[in-house]
Parts: sequence; C-alpha cells; structure tokens
Amino acid sequence: MYGRLPFEIYAKVVDELRDVLFSALLYGQGEPFFSNDIFRMIRYARERNIGTVISTNLNIRRDGFAEEVVESGIEHLEVSLDGTDVEILDANVLRLGADETARRSLGFDIVGLSLLTPVHNFAVEVVRRLPSHVMKVAGGLHACGVPEELLHAGFDAVVAGEGEGPLSELCAGRPLGEIRGPVFRRDHEIIRNEARPFMDVDALPFPARHLLTANGVNRPYYSSGTERFPWAPHLSSRGCPYGCYYCNRMALGRRFRARSPELVVEEIASLVEQYGIRELDIVDDSFNIDIARAKRIFDLLVERRFGLTVRFPNGIKADAVDRELISKAKVAGFNYIAYGVESGNQTVSDLTGKSIRLEAFREAVRLTKEFGINVTAFFILGFIEDTTETMEQTIRFAKELDTDFVNFAIATPYPGARFYEKVKANGELLYRSWDECFHTTGRMLYRYPGAPDARDVERAYRRAFRAFFFRPSFVYRHVLRKDFFRRLPILLRGLKALLQTQFERKGRLRGSVFRQGISRRTDERHGGIRT
Repeated sequence: MYGRLPFEIYAKVVDELRDVLFSALLYGQGEPFFSNDIFRMIRYARERNIGTVISTNLNIRRDGFAEEVVESGIEHLEVSLDGTDVEILDANVLRLGADETARRSLGFDIVGLSLLTPVHNFAVEVVRRLPSHVMKVAGGLHACGVPEELLHAGFDAVVAGEGEGPLSELCAGRPLGEIRGPVFRRDHEIIRNEARPFMDVDALPFPARHLLTANGVNRPYYSSGTERFPWAPHLSSRGCPYGCYYCNRMALGRRFRARSPELVVEEIASLVEQYGIRELDIVDDSFNIDIARAKRIFDLLVERRFGLTVRFPNGIKADAVDRELISKAKVAGFNYIAYGVESGNQTVSDLTGKSIRLEAFREAVRLTKEFGINVTAFFILGFIEDTTETMEQTIRFAKELDTDFVNFAIATPYPGARFYEKVKANGELLYRSWDECFHTTGRMLYRYPGAPDARDVERAYRRAFRAFFFRPSFVYRHVLRKDFFRRLPILLRGLKALLQTQFERKGRLRGSVFRQGISRRTDERHGGIRT
C-alpha cells in the first residue's frame, strides 16, 4: 500500500525512535476544509507514534467571487490521539504574519508548507525565519511547478505529487534520498528522486476533521454558496484525464482514480453521524467521468435517506451527463451543479485542450434546468487563441445558456501548466511578483505573439459581468424565486463581488487586498473560479 512503510523498515524505525520524542509541524497555506491530504498525513504519522502539529495560515483576497471564508479566531487546539499529541494552529484566524508563524514553529524538526501560487512569497518569508536545523518542506500545486525555485529560496525539499506517503516516511526518519517523490537539496546540488506512483485512493482513511475548529463543518468555515450548517466538503476521486493546457495536473495526475461508491457513502454517513452535517459539497475535478459509479453513489444516497442538500461547486463534466444522471442527482438532494464551459467558441475550446462540444454544454444545462437544479457556468477570457470576436462569442454563449449564475476569469499562466511553459518560452509574464499571479485580479498577466491585447481582454472581462448580471430577465428571475429571502445573504455577497470587478485601479491589482500573502483556493485546476 503506497504511503505505508514495509514491515521491516517500519520495525527498524520504531526501534530506533522508541525513546525519541520526534515531532513534525505541518504548516498549511491552503484552505483547511479542502486540505484532506493534511488530515490523512496526520493519520499516517499517528500510526507511527509521531507527534504532529498543523499550522494553517490563509490570507484571503476579497476580489471577484472569492469570499472570505474565515471570520472568527481560534487559539491552539490540543488533542490527545492514541498517545500522540496533535495541535492545530489556525494562523489565518489568528491573523499571524511570517514572524509570528515562524516563532510558533520553533521547537519542531520538520516544517511543511502547502503552497498555491499567490502565497509563494509569504511561504519563503516564513522559512527564511526558521533555524537552519529545521527541515523545511514544500508541497502543493505551486510547489510541483517550481521546485527548484523554492529550493533556491530556502526550502530543503519539495514533494512533487501526493504528499501522504513521502511525509509519513520523512516523519518516520527515513533519509530523503531513499524516499520516492521529493526533490531536494544536498549541499549545493539539487536531486530529483524517482517519481512516486499515485496512491490507491480506496486505501486512504477518512479525513480527521475533528482536528479543525468547529470540526471544520461549521463557521468560520464555509463555501461561498453554503446555505445550511453544519456543512462539509468531500473529495471522492483524484486525477483528471482531460488535457486543458491551462491546468496544473502535477500533484494529482491525469489518471482518474475513484473511490468505490460504498466507501464514498460511508464517509458521508460518518459526517452525518459524527457531525450532523446538513449540506455537502462534492469538490472532485472529474466526479462523473465514470457515469455508472456516479449514478450508484446517487442511488446509495437515496437509500440511506440522509436528507442532505448536496452541491457540485467544482463542476461536473458536461459530456458525461444524461437524463438519468440528472434525475438521480435531483432525487439524491442535489440543488446546485456547475459546468466548466470556459470558451463559447468551439475552435478556441478545442485548441486549449478542452475537447468538449458546445452542444454538450447546451444539453447538460438544459437537463439541469429541467429538473429544477440551480446551475452555474464558468468561463475564461483571454486565451492565447482568443480574439475580440471569440471573446464576444463567449459572452453571447453565456447569455444563451442563461444559467442561474456565471463566473468569468482571465486566462492565467500558472506554474505547472503547459500554458505557463509556453508563455515563458515565447512570450512574457507580466506579473512582477508571485503574489500578483491570480486569475480574479481583472488583469491579463501575460503577453504572447498573436494573443489578444491586454486592454481588450480586461474590457471584455468587465463587460461580460455587466452583460450577464445586469439583464432585467436575470434580476426578475431571482427576485421572483420562492427562496429569494433565504438566499439574500448569498446574493448580496455576490453583488458586492460583482461590483468590484467593474473598477479599474491604476498602479495595483484591481479588487485586491493583500495581507501578508494570498491563499484562496478556488479551483483544483487553477483554470477558472470554482466557488
């Protein structure tokens, strides 16, 4: 089983560490309620009697449709777990800067930071404040894309790929050179270890949500569309086989790895029984690629009669949708489904690697509406292949689909994506610092031969929101809904974010508020907004 030591090595490590107090600090720079890997790492470490501490520091931006998800504070939460001391330091709620985060990390042997691109600089500030004897490890999507840069900036190792296995072996005392997966520094040399096979997702234990504030299922944690508490996100699969050039697939791979329907529903049952959740967000990248599995999960949810409100905020694949699937989703309690359309021009869509016919989106949206499920479409403007006309076609297609909500983003070259490598090789990256690299800034962040002009893209971005949301038919439809007053707080948050997209500020990123760094996970793929 990947991530577990062979018995011989395990026994040897246990003997060597029997009388040693070995502790590890996992410092997460991503949203804790999406950090299932962190929870599972705790379980792996616990099996080896290794004390674990997590520090999560989220610095949220208030722009576009990225809502702030943490509102109240928490001190240290200390839990005793089978003889292992586990502590969560929620540095976002505590509003910790780099100095204080580093200070609270002292006394630990390993400090691990999980990175998204906009928090690169903040993570580097933290590790540069740590003593030299502390091992500093980076992981996450951004780390997979720029491992050497992070190593030169002060990290000792970067985990390229899934983190559970490498971290468990590292915490057990195994030398870096013997662990498959990491890229690390040895003196002045950078060494790339053999790649680690992706894990059997059915072998993973359930996330240890009880280590989070409010068990991670209640305020201060919520998704932008959350209506009922307690609430929880759930990840039932890993990997996406699609070839979109704007996506980073390095961490979880392109092979679709799905947990069995029975195991998925058992985890959901544990959330209902232990935490009393009333709403569930399934946040997979490719949930319904195996449509028979998806239907089986829906059937099991109906059989178990959980009475949950269920949502697909990350979206499902439009080319794997049929009437039976949507019908079963409706009966199972789903009230929100998103689709990642990205472009309203078929040629542009094909050139980006999306490879889904626009007619598939028309039919998927039509079916979703027919069964009375709220539907959202995601679009991206400013691809290399775009023109002013194709962007107008995208705006017109958004209006044609006439979904309940829509999100627009500007194509952004993130490290780890083919888009990034293409622009680096033959174009120009326009951001001056990693903390400016975010797809809801309202700015075009690259220049490439033949690509549309930045001013045209930014004008199209602002106009897209106006053209869709300021239509009288859209306003009337939402005002006349029976659940209008219940949904009013969500609508007001969306209105505030919508208005922020319309203001252009010279000399800084539009709509941005930076506090030490930014860490807003809106999309597993980094290609478009997923809230």
